[in-house]
Amino acid sequence: LELVYGLGSPYIPPCPTACRVEGDALILTFSGSSGLKTVDGAPLQGFCICGAERKFVRARAELLGGQEVRLTADGVDKPVAATYAFYELCTDANLCDGNGVLAVPFRTDRVPSEYCC
Repeated sequence: LELVYGLGSPYIPPCPTACRVEGDALILTFSGSSGLKTVDGAPLQGFCICGAERKFVRARAELLGGQEVRLTADGVDKPVAATYAFYELCTDANLCDGNGVLAVPFRTDRVPSEYCC
């Protein structure tokens, strides 16, 4: 409604603004002030991470109070990059902000990689 008619709240999807490594986890910080949740109430889906070998695998994702998501994956001890809703035929991505605006697909780097998701 905001984009077409100028009604309602602005359509500004949650976007990653920072990415940091903490041990074997990658922590993503997102824009927006309404918090993060899943659109369906299920656990977070649609994330992949990779290590230095540049082979992306599905990640376990958890919300960290407010604007952050923590990503880990078996076999990835030192993550270097993440993607969201970036693999072929991704139908399970479910991250949204507190108003229900869905996050857009993204990748945190631009290095050639292999996808195993």
